[in-house]
Amino acid sequence: MATTTIRRAEPKAKRQDSWQTIAKFIKFFIGLFLIPACLGISVASVRLFFAPFTILREQFWFFAGFSAYVLIYSILQNPIKTYVFGHELSHAIWTWMFRGKVLGFRASASGGSVMVSKTNVFISLAPYFFPIYTVLAIAAYLIAKAFWKVEPYFEAYRFLLGFTWAFPLILTVYVMLKGQDDLRENGTFFSVIFIYFVNVLCLGLLMVYLSDYVTLEEYFKSVWDHGCFQYIRAVSLTKM
Repeated sequence: MATTTIRRAEPKAKRQDSWQTIAKFIKFFIGLFLIPACLGISVASVRLFFAPFTILREQFWFFAGFSAYVLIYSILQNPIKTYVFGHELSHAIWTWMFRGKVLGFRASASGGSVMVSKTNVFISLAPYFFPIYTVLAIAAYLIAKAFWKVEPYFEAYRFLLGFTWAFPLILTVYVMLKGQDDLRENGTFFSVIFIYFVNVLCLGLLMVYLSDYVTLEEYFKSVWDHGCFQYIRAVSLTKM
């Protein structure tokens, strides 16, 4: 099984070990705090995008693309090398976003690694919530739209987005079940909760982008309302 690793260039001081233990402890409780938010954003997404038949019909080609990759995944061998390259590239992109430096990069079917000058939660967990191939597909479509008439191919574009969304999602679940240093570095419990929340958030934003029925304001309002309801419910349960 391919493994991926993110490494800092600077050697860590011994005193950082105790700080990392404290940080993991804090992140564990942050993970607990995020559970109602995960429930809220899940309910909001289901009610906005998956319950209404009109929106399901609108996103038919997106789900067709998603299903197509699931079918290919179940029949053919995992495209591990492509996944590992995207995984390490995600680390690199988010390092640059946080004004860090990428000092080394390796990706192959047997695994990969990236050496960076700094790291944080977003950099280390980026491959698990940042759908890099979907982002590249959107960027390519928007660039093409500036020069050519691409609207007639919008359904094919939906299909491609569904396909590229399923690719890292399925393989992310696969490698997470096998165990990854990125998750253990931040605490497995916190990492799983954080990854779930951001993935659902990104899926919701993608659905808004593709939808003619749901606006960004409606989406965030629904997420906020359902999130608040879940937190109120959690507080009431503690008082029982």
